[in-house]
Amino acid sequence: MAALRILMVTAEYAPFAKVGGLADMCAGLAAVLAEQGHEVMVVLPDYGNAAVASDMQHTEGGLRWSMREEAVPGVQVLRVIAPDYFGDGPVYLGDDRDAVNVLALAHAALAHAHAVGFRPDVIHAHDWHAAAAVIAPSPWTPAPPTLLSIHNIGYQGVFGRHVLADSPFADLTDALADPTTGEPRLNFLAAAIAKS
Repeated sequence: MAALRILMVTAEYAPFAKVGGLADMCAGLAAVLAEQGHEVMVVLPDYGNAAVASDMQHTEGGLRWSMREEAVPGVQVLRVIAPDYFGDGPVYLGDDRDAVNVLALAHAALAHAHAVGFRPDVIHAHDWHAAAAVIAPSPWTPAPPTLLSIHNIGYQGVFGRHVLADSPFADLTDALADPTTGEPRLNFLAAAIAKS
């Protein structure tokens, strides 16, 4: 099989951000894929080092972030430094801010990969917090295929439609609408499944 370029988007990746098994699974999968000769870029938020300088600065659509590359053998691991979204705090806030934060992650992952010429053969999103990477408009034409891995279906990223109203991602409200009910709410996981 030919080597693939794989863009993995995740909220957790051991040892940099770990709440549960997702962090270990993503790190293990990336390592195995790299060992098999695939080129793997992993993008996750930086939850506590927002003051760390980086030469990979981005500003786009009113969003500002930078990327910090971590030394991981065989895998390019990039942490999104965006104090407005990920500051010093837990991986999951457990409130409406999580909706905007994960959209910032997806946007940064896609925009950075595009900016550095990393055109993935597949975009692999892990759980609802990375599902926006499947839903967001692609910077590539044609858009690369996407893969959504569900690690815990009990968490789907369900929010009221109002959470994106004053954010840079308001235009994604309809794309994230829950396709499983007639309720006026967002469901990141269900919307990504429906698009896949």
